[in-house]
Amino acid sequence: MAVARVTDPAQFARRAGLAGTLLLGFVAPMAVAQPASQVGCDAPSSSAGSPPAAESKPNPLARLPFVGRFFGDPTVTDGSEGGRVSPRYRLEVDAPSALESLIREHTLLGRWRQRADYDESQLPLFIDRAPAEVTELAQAEGYFSPQVSACAIDGGARVTVNVGPRTRVESVDIEFDGEIDASRYDSLRADLTRNWLMPPGDAFRSQDWDRAKRALLDAVRDRGFLRARIADSEAEVNTASRGAALSVQIDSGVPLRFGELDIQGLDRYPPDLIQGLRSFKVGDPYDAKELTVLQTRLN
Repeated sequence: MAVARVTDPAQFARRAGLAGTLLLGFVAPMAVAQPASQVGCDAPSSSAGSPPAAESKPNPLARLPFVGRFFGDPTVTDGSEGGRVSPRYRLEVDAPSALESLIREHTLLGRWRQRADYDESQLPLFIDRAPAEVTELAQAEGYFSPQVSACAIDGGARVTVNVGPRTRVESVDIEFDGEIDASRYDSLRADLTRNWLMPPGDAFRSQDWDRAKRALLDAVRDRGFLRARIADSEAEVNTASRGAALSVQIDSGVPLRFGELDIQGLDRYPPDLIQGLRSFKVGDPYDAKELTVLQTRLN
């Protein structure tokens, strides 16, 4: 089965264009989405230059060829309001609106457009990198076979994206290990599975996938398994059927129980008053809801 590798947009931005991707899971191999051949760029302009810009005080290191983009703050300022300058070149983006905003925020072409230390000699590199960057962003949004092109136009660059059909969740397999797998927790496991945030049929997005796993782990911990962890997880994407098979393995560990209350800082009230507000006793299974009840009563 063909599977695909995707990148979370926020992590992609923090890498500042460095090579590499994040695999959703631990063992899935990669199927690379093939970009289209210069879609929307059949007649590029003879000029890839940028319009004149206001004088600035660039970071000297940022002018180094190829590696300069890794130096300095992305908002190097020449004293202009907000630490940014007027756009240094045109950037036309033909893509769905949600993806367009990601392209403008997380690609080299988008992020360097208003940097004071931009040099027009960098533009060809940004254009060359754009198809791979945009492909990663599209995959993170669930589009695993995008057609992407980038080309020079008069005074800047154009990026064109045909995203194609979106991948959707095809199946979900949640496995529980540890003490939570005992028969007395059957109803708890059923509730956790029923409340999973990415059921079959939902659009697959890497951010939603991470959010669903975090929510599942938090729910297990809230029910007393404070040492629970995600032992394994994988999103296997079939690029032919546009389906994602999700699997998560939770290792619950042992459940914890309430201990004694440690009450400090009381001046006007006796500790027994606080003790009387709690709805649990020492030795009861830990439950985050019981703490919430106590906090509400204290307020």
